[in-house]
Amino acid sequence: MPRPRREMTPDEEYSRKLSYILRHGATKEKLPIREDGYLSVAVLLNRAGIKGKWNLEDTKRVVRDNDKQRYKLIFEPTEKQPEEPTDPNDCTGYWIRANQGHTINTKVEMKALKTPEDFPTLDIFHATSKKVLPIVLKEGLSKMQRQHIHLATDLVTEGGSVAGKRLNREVFIYVDVPKALDAGIEFLLSENGVVLTEGMDGKIPREFFSKILDKNNQPIDVEALA
Repeated sequence: MPRPRREMTPDEEYSRKLSYILRHGATKEKLPIREDGYLSVAVLLNRAGIKGKWNLEDTKRVVRDNDKQRYKLIFEPTEKQPEEPTDPNDCTGYWIRANQGHTINTKVEMKALKTPEDFPTLDIFHATSKKVLPIVLKEGLSKMQRQHIHLATDLVTEGGSVAGKRLNREVFIYVDVPKALDAGIEFLLSENGVVLTEGMDGKIPREFFSKILDKNNQPIDVEALA
């Protein structure tokens, strides 16, 4: 029998709402998200479903403790508010954004990776399931509805998790970075260490896969799936 789903903690529930709003829902809900992906925390905390349930301190904690460092919180001083408020309930000047994963049109500042030496590691991969692997082998990795294809690294983040790596995935598709760069595929590095690319017309073709491993780090016989 399948295990019953563990109930989400309040912080996990809030993080899920943040992910939806900052990556996908802000435009649809007509929230004034900036071109660089930042949304006023005051506006966020006034949204239905969040208002009265979470506050600035909750927001700071969720941003700080998120194991994948999905979000960034900043304070922008103004003439009227040159320093961070001392009142823990005063959100004036605070802005929040998702570091990557947007389907809405944003221009989040990222580092361009133009040479192999620019990459934190050349072991970059996309994690997926066995079920979709035959489709990926045929059509390539696709960005789907997102702005980019997400590629994780084998570098362990400070919190002990791997940025962008879903440990419950079954298949890990590694990308040949030098070959992809030579073909003109452009890469970016997000603030939380995820490598992003639009690929070629939204896809990374199979010819740029260097290896495909299972969760035990063993090669998968892809010819048997053809």
